[in-house]
Amino acid sequence: MKKLSLIILGVLILFISGCKPIGYPYMYEKVEISCVKIVFITKSESPNYSYDILIEIEDIQAFTDDLDKLEFHRYLIGDPTDLSEGYRVILIEYSNGNYELIHNYAQARIINGEYYFGKVNCDEQEFNELLDKYLNIEQ
Repeated sequence: MKKLSLIILGVLILFISGCKPIGYPYMYEKVEISCVKIVFITKSESPNYSYDILIEIEDIQAFTDDLDKLEFHRYLIGDPTDLSEGYRVILIEYSNGNYELIHNYAQARIINGEYYFGKVNCDEQEFNELLDKYLNIEQ
């Protein structure tokens, strides 16, 4: 009985801690970011995504500050979604050559040529408003 109670308590703590909003969990420290772009996915065969660059962000610090304002949540159950053709996403390139593609409910992380799913999501409207803000400002 005691063991069952501890298991239930552990699962409950895990569930509650997973629901807490977090900032975007970057792959590396933000100082390692070499480039940020907003892109349009034209072909989604992971890890070889094809995309059209909509804009390259000039002020990386301001952009990441805005991205940090979005509340992301970790997936607790189920498989994360893959990126699809037609998505507008954020492309973050790091100084070591690795990069990640960020959508409001799907992420792709390419580390040394290997593909990994992201496991967070955020509000679709807020995410699209962030993209629109920079597409309208920079063009």
